[in-house]
Amino acid sequence: MLNTIINIIIISILLYVSYTLWKVSERRKENRLLFKMISLFILIHLVVFPVLYVFIINNNPDSIEIDNSILSFEREVKLKDLELSYSKKDIESQIFVIEDIIASSSGLLKEEDIFWTDYDEMFDDEDFINSVTLEKYTLYFHYRFKETPSTPFGRFIDINPNNQNY
Repeated sequence: MLNTIINIIIISILLYVSYTLWKVSERRKENRLLFKMISLFILIHLVVFPVLYVFIINNNPDSIEIDNSILSFEREVKLKDLELSYSKKDIESQIFVIEDIIASSSGLLKEEDIFWTDYDEMFDDEDFINSVTLEKYTLYFHYRFKETPSTPFGRFIDINPNNQNY
């Protein structure tokens, strides 16, 4: 109900702005075309098309198949990229490393004991308080953030073998 009221208010404001710009264009001689074009743009692109789009989707959600086509196409592209990026041997070796860590940790990796830091903080600190050292591996726990807006999009664990320098 609140969303409907807010939508009606926004549409009313946009209609009022469009009407006002149309009236201003009738009074001004030098910028008449500019004001009329802005008024029509607001009316058509910000009022008429969105209302029609919502009306069509509410009546028959299957009538617009663009979303499904885009999703299936993007999924296929991402799967092909993954197949090109990772070979079966790489994935099997990563699974082996993860299984080795799980088998050797035996209670060392508890969620409440892990300190998750920002990705940038991980490389600023000398002593990695967000790391766990096991027999064969050292694990570094951190969040990764998007550039804009700065929001976390996942927790990551970097696995470095103790016998190699990374």
